[in-house]
Amino acid sequence: MAARKRRSNKTNRKKKRRKQRGEGMPWLVDFKKGYEVTSDLIRDLQKPVDYKKAKRLVQGYKKEYREYKRKGGNKSYGNWVLDKGRKISSSGLKGYKGQCETLSTQTMKRLRRQRNFLESILRESNRHKREELLLHANADQINSVSELVLNLLKNKIPVPPQVMAQLKPHKRALRELGKRKNSIKRRRHHLMSQKGAGFWKSLNNVFCQCLPR
Repeated sequence: MAARKRRSNKTNRKKKRRKQRGEGMPWLVDFKKGYEVTSDLIRDLQKPVDYKKAKRLVQGYKKEYREYKRKGGNKSYGNWVLDKGRKISSSGLKGYKGQCETLSTQTMKRLRRQRNFLESILRESNRHKREELLLHANADQINSVSELVLNLLKNKIPVPPQVMAQLKPHKRALRELGKRKNSIKRRRHHLMSQKGAGFWKSLNNVFCQCLPR
């Protein structure tokens, strides 16, 4: 039996340094760095996702990347896409993967890093524990999360079909509903009618659809 390869001290030191800085640990949120959710970001998240357009966009990127490699480029696909996204966003266009012509930006990365924190805030606010909330977040963050929940209640955040696919009604009922079965209104109604853990699970699915992969 082959002996297990020991991890070098250099790798361990790197991991230790990353741990100290809080990198690669999405549950750690350093508020000093200014990771906060703004109303602009929430507004961008409310844009409905055009999945077909996103697929075409990614296919186009892959074709461009192949051309770039043929010309002797040495960047990995991920880094090349990030650089392309930065160039487009610096030219004045603002958007996110699956929603606009650019891919993930710094603000979206910050939001993704804060997702667990946001969900915990939502749960706490649902239980009306205002004092405990104030210990863990500043007023801007609480307001932005409240705004997110309010917008969800005001029918402004689209609920994706993947959430609806979890609970499918009987075939006969589907036939009666006809084309209306996939309407955003119906999906949203389904999400808002969930109770307890079901609601948070559905909300988490909405978050996952809004955020870049």
